[in-house]
Amino acid sequence: MSGNSPFPAADTDPPVWPVRLIRVMGRGVKITDTCALHQARIANMTTHPLLQRLAATPHRAAFLPGLFAALLLLAVWSSELLLRQHGASLHRELSPLQAHAALMLYGLFPFFMTGFILTAAPRWLNAASPARWRCVLIPLLLCAALLCALTALPGSHYWLAAAALLWLAALSLLAQTMQQLLSQSTVT
Repeated sequence: MSGNSPFPAADTDPPVWPVRLIRVMGRGVKITDTCALHQARIANMTTHPLLQRLAATPHRAAFLPGLFAALLLLAVWSSELLLRQHGASLHRELSPLQAHAALMLYGLFPFFMTGFILTAAPRWLNAASPARWRCVLIPLLLCAALLCALTALPGSHYWLAAAALLWLAALSLLAQTMQQLLSQSTVT
């Protein structure tokens, strides 16, 4: 971080705000004004072995939720087919074809697209890997968007709007990450 700016100096820094941080030094704790509490939380989050393995490579943080999303969507569509045999349906306002298209395009593919872009793009462009917080935050936003969209299936416009905003945030962050990778690229 440069000077007193609340914005990160490099993409490797997590987003910070000028608040006080508890910096762990050995076994003692020291309060300083130069760091951010958010950085400490990010550091503590990645000390758990499972989270370390998940965030070790960018594709893991995106492909694993993508796998769970595929299984979840399989369960939703199986229940839709079972309900149709009895004359009912999960979808009141959307046709199953529209719901299927939307959930595949926005609920399943973005996970795998994210994992691929965050892993392959830095190698192809000869750029630095994206920050861990980006590799974890984008799939988390996509997970939240998918859950909101599934909640919206019975016809709730509020959940659908929340899903759209979360997708927009995730894909905007992915696009910003890709733009940063392109600007770092040494490939002509």
